[in-house]
Amino acid sequence: MSTNNYTAILLDMNGVIIDDEHIHEAAFRQVLGEIGHTLTPEEYREHYVGRTDREGLQDHLASKGAAVAGLDTLLATKSAAYHTRAAQGIQSFAGVREFVEKAAARGLQLAVVTSANQDEAVSVLESLDIARFMGCLVSGDDIDIGKPSPEGYLKAAAILGVKPSHCVVIEDAPNGVLAAKNAGMYCVGITNTHSRTSYSTQT
Repeated sequence: MSTNNYTAILLDMNGVIIDDEHIHEAAFRQVLGEIGHTLTPEEYREHYVGRTDREGLQDHLASKGAAVAGLDTLLATKSAAYHTRAAQGIQSFAGVREFVEKAAARGLQLAVVTSANQDEAVSVLESLDIARFMGCLVSGDDIDIGKPSPEGYLKAAAILGVKPSHCVVIEDAPNGVLAAKNAGMYCVGITNTHSRTSYSTQT
C-alpha cells in the first residue's frame, strides 16, 4: 500500500478506538431481558456488531419472530444503559491516542464513522480527548442505511472534501470492511472483535 495518495483516515469507533463492545452487549442484553428475550454472544455478533442500534434490534427481534413495537423506547433505554455502564470507565485500545496525534501532525484529515448514536459517540470522543482531532463525526443518527452500505463513509469524505479513493478506513467488523470497499476506499481490517478469517470474503 503506497501512502502517497491517501490524505484522510476514517475510523470506526467501537472495537477500533474503544474497547466497549462488551458494554453495548450488556446494555442490549438488559433491554431485551426486560421484554422477555435473551441475547447470546453469538447473536450479538451476528445482529449488532458493525450495525446501527436500530437495525440490529429490528433484525434480532425479527429473527425471533417477535413484534418490534415501541422500538424508539427500547433504543432510548439501551442508550441510557450504555451511558450508565460507560460512566464506570471505558478504555481506548493501546496506541490509539498516539496514532491520532501523529496522523494529525502529519497533516492527514481524520474522521469517525460509527454505527453508534450521536450522543454515545460524542461522549466517547470527548472523554478520550480526541474529538478536537476529528474533522467530522458521522454517527448512526446521520445516515439512512447502516453498514455495509457505504453511505456513512461517503458522507464523511464529502464533508472533508476528500475523494473516496484518497481515504483509508480502519474497521473491526466484516460489515464495516464491506462498507469501506463499497465506498471505493482502502480498508484495514483489525482483529479486536473478529478473527482474521472473518474478513476472508471481504478481501
